[in-house]
Amino acid sequence: MPPRSNPPPFMRMRPNRHGAAGRLLRAAVASVAIAAPPLVAAAAPGDTEAPGATTSRTTTVRIIRLPAMPGVSYNDAVESLKLRANSRNFKFVGVSPLSKEVEAMTGMPTPRTEIFSFCDAVTARQFIDVNLDFAAFLPCRVAVLEDANRKVWIVSMMMDMAWLEGERGSVAVPAGLRARAAEIIDILNDMINAAAKGEF
Repeated sequence: MPPRSNPPPFMRMRPNRHGAAGRLLRAAVASVAIAAPPLVAAAAPGDTEAPGATTSRTTTVRIIRLPAMPGVSYNDAVESLKLRANSRNFKFVGVSPLSKEVEAMTGMPTPRTEIFSFCDAVTARQFIDVNLDFAAFLPCRVAVLEDANRKVWIVSMMMDMAWLEGERGSVAVPAGLRARAAEIIDILNDMINAAAKGEF
């Protein structure tokens, strides 16, 4: 029988007394530089790479984290998030029930964590037509989660608008599409605040 190989470093789990949810985020609003992983694809309009070339880009995003207000339960936050998205005509397209998956795999209880996805398909297509790299931001995601103390948080990532103006090596986006991106960011902020306040 061949010897078992050790798993790569990114698959090794280390114990943490604060729990996975407690490590997720440290600040309510933070700007972080994210280097996109290598992407293999045909060149998009505006790209200078040859078809099939591997590309890597660096951009800046905002991480937004809000605590649920006292008296707002996890279920309240989820319901408020979806209702506000619906009232702003921003389609709910799916959920990743992370904590349920962890419990199914480990048999152990874990703080509730779900990632909710929302999308305007027409706008998404327009962004991809400008540059394939925008697919990395799709769909828009909002997480509702409990920390190790069962406190409820709402967390999301938003694109830096400067990246849409051709900065940091990106392709400039048409003005009308930039305006729509700003509107979507406003919708996301509205959704996050509604979830934190439990507004129906």
